[in-house]
Parts: sequence; C-alpha cells; structure tokens
Amino acid sequence: RRQRQMCKETDNILLRIKAKGYIPVLAHPERYTYMNEKDYWRLKGMNVRFQLNLLSLIGAYGPEVRGKAEWLLKNGYYQLLELTFIALRFGKKVL
Repeated sequence: RRQRQMCKETDNILLRIKAKGYIPVLAHPERYTYMNEKDYWRLKGMNVRFQLNLLSLIGAYGPEVRGKAEWLLKNGYYQLLELTFIALRFGKKVL
C-alpha cells in the first residue's frame, strides 16, 4: 500500500512538471534498488527520460546496479548518458 501511494505521488509530481512544459529526467535509475521492471515501464510510458551513469556499467556501484544498468540499456530505456568530473576522479581508482 505504501509503495502504491508513493507511485501515485510520483505520478502527480511528474504530471505537474510535464504540464509546465518540462521533460522529466530520471538520473541513474539503475541505482534505485527499490524500483522494478513495472516501475520503469510506467515511467517510460509517461515519457520520462532515463539517464545512465556510465560508471554503473563498469560495476562502480556494485553488481546489482551493474546488472540493472545492463538490463535497462538492453531494453532501450536510456536516452541520456552521464559522466561527471567527480565520477572521472573516482573512475580512475576503479579502472
């Protein structure tokens, strides 16, 4: 029940954002471990853009996040790619 309420609140916020002419972007959705395929599908249906954090694909945030990032990429959810300068500094240690 709680998750259903959160979904409804999230949908309302996204609809208000879209009503003002903005396109909502969900940054690094692969890192939201509480989200599942149904959540992603619902947001994609609302034309929310998905932004991949590149470090997720190399496992910088763990194997669960990497697996989710690979699944989202394979299934065509991402429209944007992110690699920040902070991530570059961290990435040097990972690579």
